[in-house]
Amino acid sequence: MFARLRRFFWVAAWVGGLGYVGYFGIFLREWGADHLREKAQVLGLALPLKDPRIEIHLSRMSLSLFEGDKLVTRYDIGYSAGLPGRMSQHEFGTPIGEFTVIAKQYRTSVWSLGSRFLVLDFPNSESLERLRDAELLSDAEADSVEADLRDGRVPRRAAKLALPLGIQGNFLFFRGRRFTEGNVALSNRDINELYEYVQVGTPVRIIDGPY
Repeated sequence: MFARLRRFFWVAAWVGGLGYVGYFGIFLREWGADHLREKAQVLGLALPLKDPRIEIHLSRMSLSLFEGDKLVTRYDIGYSAGLPGRMSQHEFGTPIGEFTVIAKQYRTSVWSLGSRFLVLDFPNSESLERLRDAELLSDAEADSVEADLRDGRVPRRAAKLALPLGIQGNFLFFRGRRFTEGNVALSNRDINELYEYVQVGTPVRIIDGPY
């Protein structure tokens, strides 16, 4: 009798746990705040924003969304485990410089990849030359990435770089703030909100030092 009850308990625990994980995963993928809309209304700004731009400050661990020179909202971020601006075969760093959102991706593997992804045009022409010089991209890989970006495609993953790079979600955001292979990370709640209001073509500036 006792053994039967114990088996029933474990089966019920497994079923309940799987149901919880499934529900929680869907919840994390879809849940997003709408504070941005409220802040825009307070500032007298119409949505969608007419002149949006993003500034990411790595050392301050913040992402700021502007309309022109007016700050609309700010989010906490995580970023790479590697040194900012550095990318090698064994150590990945979040790139520094001026970029553009070239694609928006909805992600279903919320547990490992986050809920949404804003793809940046990395490596742009300036970054591409540095990567060639450092022999982090072969000529064939560099030509392939350059062609993808020129034709408006998301660059394919190169052997020594975690491409594409951009702004991702993270369902366990507060387990740590330095964990990505180069992406900037927001909580799923925040990336879901930002995803709704940031369009392809939005400029993104990533810096590490003082403003």
